Amino acid sequence: IEYRNNRPDVSKLQLQVDRFMEAFDRQVKDEKDNLGVREVDEDGFELVKRKSRKLKGSLSTEPSKRKKKKKEPLVNFYKSQRRDKQKEKLAVLRKKFEEDRQKIVEMRKARRFKPY
Repeated sequence: IEYRNNRPDVSKLQLQVDRFMEAFDRQVKDEKDNLGVREVDEDGFELVKRKSRKLKGSLSTEPSKRKKKKKEPLVNFYKSQRRDKQKEKLAVLRKKFEEDRQKIVEMRKARRFKPY
């Protein structure tokens, strides 16, 4: 249901695509027509223009309804923070390892330890 709600209606989408393609075809045709034409200023020098193939503006009739993702603040931005975080993880792992080692020693004393 959410997928369908987030997607535009097929007829609206087709209309939007058709409009875009018509505008694009017009722009390409205009560029081809103007390719051979050179503009000359009053001094007789040719004006050099930048060629752009980008369409300006949006052709859609409705404003965009897309939600912007909120940028989450960076947790470990600085290298020292990452290093500290890694040291904390290692300390926790070492502590768990020592606890497990103590459990094994106690189980061996109680003769209940059978690894296989």
